[in-house]
Amino acid sequence: MDYQKRRKRLRNYLTLHNIKSFLLTDFYNILYLTGFKTLSPHEKEAKLVVTPDSFYFITDTRYQTEAGRYFKSANDVEVLIQSPDRTFIQIVSGIFTDQDIRQLGFEKHDLSYAWFEYLQNSLKAVQLKGLNNVVMDFRNQKDINEIDFMKKAASFTDECLADVLQNIKGGIRERDIMHRMESWVKSRGLEFSFDPIVAFDEHSALPHYNNKMSDGVLGEHSIILIDMGITYKDYCSDITRVFFHGKPTKDQEKAYNDLLHIQKKTISALQFGIKLDKIDMTARQGLIDKGYPAIPHSTGHGVGLEVHEGLRVAHTVRDELKEGIVLTIEPGIYFEGKWGMRIEDTVHLIDGKAQSLTQFPKNLIVL
Repeated sequence: MDYQKRRKRLRNYLTLHNIKSFLLTDFYNILYLTGFKTLSPHEKEAKLVVTPDSFYFITDTRYQTEAGRYFKSANDVEVLIQSPDRTFIQIVSGIFTDQDIRQLGFEKHDLSYAWFEYLQNSLKAVQLKGLNNVVMDFRNQKDINEIDFMKKAASFTDECLADVLQNIKGGIRERDIMHRMESWVKSRGLEFSFDPIVAFDEHSALPHYNNKMSDGVLGEHSIILIDMGITYKDYCSDITRVFFHGKPTKDQEKAYNDLLHIQKKTISALQFGIKLDKIDMTARQGLIDKGYPAIPHSTGHGVGLEVHEGLRVAHTVRDELKEGIVLTIEPGIYFEGKWGMRIEDTVHLIDGKAQSLTQFPKNLIVL
């Protein structure tokens, strides 16, 4: 990845919009701009401060050696280490005094109110300015390397699903399948991109069923919904498939075929310039017209370094589909207390046509 090129793009944006400095606290935005990862995405163990003169990677002594080595060849990044004797505020104050900076942009979506107050009270001569989705707008449009990583991540999900299907039989529990998936992923040195879902029968009617709360057992005529994703070189995949243990009822068979038709139609509707609310309506209205309940979630979402990032395919989102955007298409049919179905693929556009990165078969499969 050309991280220096990404940082240059950010600096050009800030210059164009007359933003004197910018504090990044979002773990994934920092990863996108530097390639460096701290251990926890939620602990804010590193910050990135951008000024006209430099990028300052600010972390603590736990990462001093690693960060020093990693950024040794990055001539536009300076590593600064905070400690009880040299706090983050002292570091930033010194930078701003040296460069006569009186304005600081921050990531509105990520900075807590407590941190905002802390900055406001500590940097009294500096005007704080909240910024929206600056780096996320860059992240929404993937380059060829990112697409290749996501293709590889998707191929791993396909392989894992194929392995799981070979071991599904009557009496198996949801957690047994989960354990099989976990073993497959860990044995290859990979990670899930989110906590997977394995849902039987009435559990499949819960779009975000939590496997930690209960444990279904596969019966003679059951629906199996598996929603999973794997990361490769930090990039995510996301797929959902539905299988039948024993012959489905006529209603279930019809619902599945209708859902599959709508999902394929929605993917086919993807083209440059189409607005995301129109894509959502293709799926949503298509199912309503066939007499099914309204989809209780968005039709899809952006995927990248995070499994849910950036854009949503929803009726309130009017962003246009552009080159490089990767998203899911995942319409669903749910009957509470009975069963549910969802078919999901990770999709991008190539030469103006939609292509699924996830390739696992979608024909009705009876185990």
